[in-house]
Amino acid sequence: MSCRVKTPPSGSRFFSLKVVVCLFSAAVGLSLGCASANAGQANTGRAGVGFSGNVAMGNTCVIVVDSDGEFVPNAGATLLSSRLPGGRSGTATVYSLLNHELSVDTPGNFANPTNAGTGTSFSAYFSGRSILLGRTFGERPGSNSIRLRRGISITQISVDLEAANASGFEEGDYSAQAVIRCE
Repeated sequence: MSCRVKTPPSGSRFFSLKVVVCLFSAAVGLSLGCASANAGQANTGRAGVGFSGNVAMGNTCVIVVDSDGEFVPNAGATLLSSRLPGGRSGTATVYSLLNHELSVDTPGNFANPTNAGTGTSFSAYFSGRSILLGRTFGERPGSNSIRLRRGISITQISVDLEAANASGFEEGDYSAQAVIRCE
């Protein structure tokens, strides 16, 4: 798995949106890099390898991630958000043959660093735009599902993620996962 890194303005944080399981990562402070959910295991001589796949036979809903998003912090570094000025939503295209429910699961914790989630609350949001007989809908919380149209439909969705911590985020690399569901 790779992540795209661009030189951020001072104090920026990143997230990236990946296939079906959307990976949001954020870099805090001076160092910037691709965060790995298994980075802490490297010192023990073990590392995880991510796999993804799609079985086409019988699938009636396919999610293709189109672009990564970007976190930015608020002034006090108490909020990491793709919705703040300078942030960017991740996008995905949903191809459906039936009227599935579309939703986004909010992560319960950071994948990296594993201890950074204490006192952190996460919020996921998504909106959609019809490409071909799909659904157009305004921004809604990730858990507020929307039913896709019956028959062939293509809907492009934008996904945003926020992580809030009243104590603020310390310097480091952050990543969390939000899952796009089409069920």
